[in-house]
Amino acid sequence: MSEHPSIAAIRSRVAERYGISVGAILSDRRSRSITWARHVAMYLCRRHTPFSLPRIGREFRKRDHTTVMYALDKVEGQMDRYPEKAAEVEALSAEVAALQPVAGADAAPDLCSADKGARGRLLLATLIRVHSRRLARQRRALDRLEAGASL
Repeated sequence: MSEHPSIAAIRSRVAERYGISVGAILSDRRSRSITWARHVAMYLCRRHTPFSLPRIGREFRKRDHTTVMYALDKVEGQMDRYPEKAAEVEALSAEVAALQPVAGADAAPDLCSADKGARGRLLLATLIRVHSRRLARQRRALDRLEAGASL
Protein backbone atom coordinates (compact mmCIF):
# COMPACT_ATOMS: atom_id res chain seq x y z
CA MET A 1 0.00 0.00 0.00
CA SER A 2 1.31 3.44 -0.86
CA GLU A 3 2.09 5.97 1.82
CA HIS A 4 0.46 9.38 1.80
CA PRO A 5 -0.31 12.19 4.24
CA SER A 6 -3.50 11.79 6.24
CA ILE A 7 -6.56 13.86 5.43
CA ALA A 8 -6.48 15.24 8.99
CA ALA A 9 -2.87 16.36 8.51
CA ILE A 10 -3.78 18.11 5.26
CA ARG A 11 -6.73 19.87 6.92
CA SER A 12 -4.49 20.99 9.78
CA ARG A 13 -1.79 22.32 7.47
CA VAL A 14 -4.32 24.27 5.38
CA ALA A 15 -5.98 25.70 8.50
CA GLU A 16 -2.60 26.76 9.87
CA ARG A 17 -1.62 28.36 6.57
CA TYR A 18 -4.82 30.42 6.35
CA GLY A 19 -4.92 31.28 10.05
CA ILE A 20 -8.21 29.56 10.81
CA SER A 21 -9.17 26.55 12.91
CA VAL A 22 -9.78 23.06 11.59
CA GLY A 23 -13.27 23.44 13.06
CA ALA A 24 -13.86 26.40 10.74
CA ILE A 25 -12.86 24.30 7.73
CA LEU A 26 -15.29 21.60 8.84
CA SER A 27 -18.06 24.07 9.66
CA ASP A 28 -20.99 25.10 7.48
CA ARG A 29 -19.81 28.72 7.42
CA ARG A 30 -19.60 30.21 3.95
CA SER A 31 -17.41 33.25 4.36
CA ARG A 32 -15.03 33.66 1.44
CA SER A 33 -11.85 32.98 3.41
CA ILE A 34 -13.18 29.83 5.08
CA THR A 35 -14.72 28.51 1.87
CA TRP A 36 -11.47 29.06 -0.03
CA ALA A 37 -9.47 27.24 2.66
CA ARG A 38 -11.99 24.35 2.65
CA HIS A 39 -11.82 24.09 -1.14
CA VAL A 40 -8.01 24.13 -1.12
CA ALA A 41 -7.98 21.41 1.55
CA MET A 42 -10.29 19.23 -0.55
CA TYR A 43 -8.16 19.88 -3.64
CA LEU A 44 -4.99 18.88 -1.81
CA CYS A 45 -6.64 15.76 -0.37
CA ARG A 46 -7.58 14.67 -3.86
CA ARG A 47 -4.12 15.46 -5.18
CA HIS A 48 -2.08 13.86 -2.39
CA THR A 49 -4.21 10.90 -1.27
CA PRO A 50 -5.66 7.92 -3.12
CA PHE A 51 -9.14 8.43 -1.70
CA SER A 52 -12.31 8.74 -3.73
CA LEU A 53 -14.45 11.87 -3.87
CA PRO A 54 -17.12 10.35 -1.59
CA ARG A 55 -14.46 9.45 0.98
CA ILE A 56 -12.98 12.95 0.92
CA GLY A 57 -16.49 14.39 1.29
CA ARG A 58 -17.14 12.20 4.33
CA GLU A 59 -13.93 13.46 5.93
CA PHE A 60 -15.24 17.03 5.61
CA ARG A 61 -18.33 16.52 7.78
CA LYS A 62 -20.27 14.30 5.41
CA ARG A 63 -20.24 16.57 2.41
CA ASP A 64 -21.42 15.07 -0.86
CA HIS A 65 -18.93 14.03 -3.55
CA THR A 66 -20.39 16.68 -5.86
CA THR A 67 -19.33 19.31 -3.32
CA VAL A 68 -15.79 17.98 -3.56
CA MET A 69 -16.02 18.08 -7.38
CA TYR A 70 -17.14 21.71 -7.20
CA ALA A 71 -14.23 22.54 -4.87
CA LEU A 72 -11.74 20.94 -7.28
CA ASP A 73 -13.16 22.89 -10.22
CA LYS A 74 -13.18 26.12 -8.25
CA VAL A 75 -9.55 25.82 -7.12
CA GLU A 76 -8.36 24.82 -10.58
CA GLY A 77 -10.28 27.72 -12.13
CA GLN A 78 -8.82 30.21 -9.65
CA MET A 79 -5.33 28.83 -10.26
CA ASP A 80 -5.78 29.23 -14.03
CA ARG A 81 -7.13 32.75 -13.68
CA TYR A 82 -4.85 34.15 -10.96
CA PRO A 83 -1.11 33.32 -10.92
CA GLU A 84 -0.81 34.38 -7.26
CA LYS A 85 -3.49 31.85 -6.28
CA ALA A 86 -1.65 29.18 -8.29
CA ALA A 87 1.62 30.00 -6.50
CA GLU A 88 -0.15 29.93 -3.12
CA VAL A 89 -1.74 26.53 -3.76
CA GLU A 90 1.46 25.07 -5.24
CA ALA A 91 3.47 26.22 -2.21
CA LEU A 92 0.91 24.64 0.10
CA SER A 93 0.96 21.50 -2.04
CA ALA A 94 4.73 21.28 -1.58
CA GLU A 95 4.25 21.58 2.20
CA VAL A 96 1.63 18.82 2.13
CA ALA A 97 3.90 16.59 0.05
CA ALA A 98 6.57 17.00 2.75
CA LEU A 99 4.20 15.91 5.52
CA GLN A 100 4.95 12.65 7.28
CA PRO A 101 3.28 9.92 5.23
CA VAL A 102 0.79 7.57 6.85
CA ALA A 103 0.79 3.93 5.83
CA GLY A 104 -2.72 2.60 5.98
CA ALA A 105 -3.99 4.67 8.92
CA ASP A 106 -6.50 6.44 6.70
CA ALA A 107 -7.17 3.38 4.61
CA ALA A 108 -10.64 2.60 5.87
CA PRO A 109 -13.13 0.45 3.98
CA ASP A 110 -13.41 2.68 0.92
CA LEU A 111 -15.06 0.72 -1.88
CA CYS A 112 -13.03 2.44 -4.57
CA SER A 113 -9.64 1.57 -3.12
CA ALA A 114 -10.38 -1.77 -1.44
CA ASP A 115 -9.30 -5.03 -2.98
CA LYS A 116 -11.99 -7.06 -4.74
CA GLY A 117 -12.36 -9.59 -1.93
CA ALA A 118 -12.84 -6.91 0.72
CA ARG A 119 -15.19 -5.00 -1.57
CA GLY A 120 -17.30 -8.12 -2.07
CA ARG A 121 -17.42 -8.89 1.66
CA LEU A 122 -18.39 -5.30 2.47
CA LEU A 123 -21.09 -5.32 -0.21
CA LEU A 124 -22.46 -8.64 1.03
CA ALA A 125 -22.54 -7.43 4.64
CA THR A 126 -24.39 -4.28 3.55
CA LEU A 127 -26.95 -6.26 1.54
CA ILE A 128 -27.58 -8.64 4.43
CA ARG A 129 -28.06 -5.72 6.84
CA VAL A 130 -30.48 -3.94 4.47
CA HIS A 131 -32.51 -7.05 3.76
CA SER A 132 -32.62 -8.04 7.43
CA ARG A 133 -34.09 -4.65 8.29
CA ARG A 134 -36.60 -4.91 5.46
CA LEU A 135 -37.69 -8.38 6.59
CA ALA A 136 -38.06 -7.18 10.18
CA ARG A 137 -40.27 -4.28 9.04
CA GLN A 138 -42.41 -6.65 6.96
CA ARG A 139 -42.78 -9.06 9.90
CA ARG A 140 -43.88 -6.22 12.20
CA ALA A 141 -46.41 -5.04 9.59
CA LEU A 142 -47.81 -8.58 9.27
CA ASP A 143 -48.03 -8.92 13.04
CA ARG A 144 -49.96 -5.65 13.23
CA LEU A 145 -52.33 -6.80 10.48
CA GLU A 146 -52.90 -10.16 12.16
CA ALA A 147 -53.46 -8.49 15.52
CA GLY A 148 -55.99 -6.13 13.93
CA ALA A 149 -57.77 -8.99 12.11
CA SER A 150 -58.18 -11.05 15.31
CA LEU A 151 -60.04 -8.28 17.17
